[in-house]
Amino acid sequence: MIIKHSHQPTIKANQTLPTNQAFVTSQALKANIVKALVTMSLMFMGSQAMAGSSVNSILKQYYPTKYKGCMGVIVDDTGYCMQIDKQKTVDTKYGKRHYVVVSGTASFDKTYQEMAGYHAINGLVGMFVLKPDGNGWKIESAKAKMYAGSYGNGLKKWTLHRFATNTWGFLNEHSDAHQGFSGSHFVILTPNGRGGIDESWIGASFNDDSGLSECGERGKPVCDSIGATIKINRSRKVNGRYPLDLTVTGVMNGKKYNHKTYQAVYSKQGYQMPKNYPLEDIDY
Repeated sequence: MIIKHSHQPTIKANQTLPTNQAFVTSQALKANIVKALVTMSLMFMGSQAMAGSSVNSILKQYYPTKYKGCMGVIVDDTGYCMQIDKQKTVDTKYGKRHYVVVSGTASFDKTYQEMAGYHAINGLVGMFVLKPDGNGWKIESAKAKMYAGSYGNGLKKWTLHRFATNTWGFLNEHSDAHQGFSGSHFVILTPNGRGGIDESWIGASFNDDSGLSECGERGKPVCDSIGATIKINRSRKVNGRYPLDLTVTGVMNGKKYNHKTYQAVYSKQGYQMPKNYPLEDIDY
């Protein structure tokens, strides 16, 4: 880049400037160079701001561990390889929001040795809500490390639903079995409006008639076998969110339920199981 100084006198070949004039010329040249550098820096910063961040670059900040090319993170001495399970952009009155849920599989230990999923190891999931930032995105709400899924496999095939007029969230079902008892929970992930994610677990099913439990014998002649369906009730709001209708069918502790409906409502800690809900305290 050539910087012209029209206000400076022309210098002829072999001409020596007076000392004070040379000093002034040098200072003016330095000042123009500084201005040019500052302008270039501001232009660069402006282009970076307009660029925003891609979804992957944001996720890598939360999962910075590299293992065999995967985007990973170590939690409680277990290394998980994370990948996007579902993402979708929705329109709200506040503008576009990009919802992302990631699922992680236990793949390596803290010494970076390969490992396979064990029954006792939970899967890992994370949820993020992004808002526009120039041509990219930035975080609005996030929770990167939540246990959901068994045998070291994070829950997959999440579905996105609207839980309030301008609030969306993800829904899935976690299931497992131990020593003759099997069961499941609905898992609901929603932004809490304070930069975080609410994680709500609501009992979905329970069964103890696998043959390994003691049900069907004299101590407990009737086995437990019960399940619930879930539906978002958009006819009203409680604490700013739509309630959840839980319809229960089956037998629990000798009591029969025939399509009995309960309602879970939202609080500051997420959705709460209703009073006397038969699947409230299941353990499996």
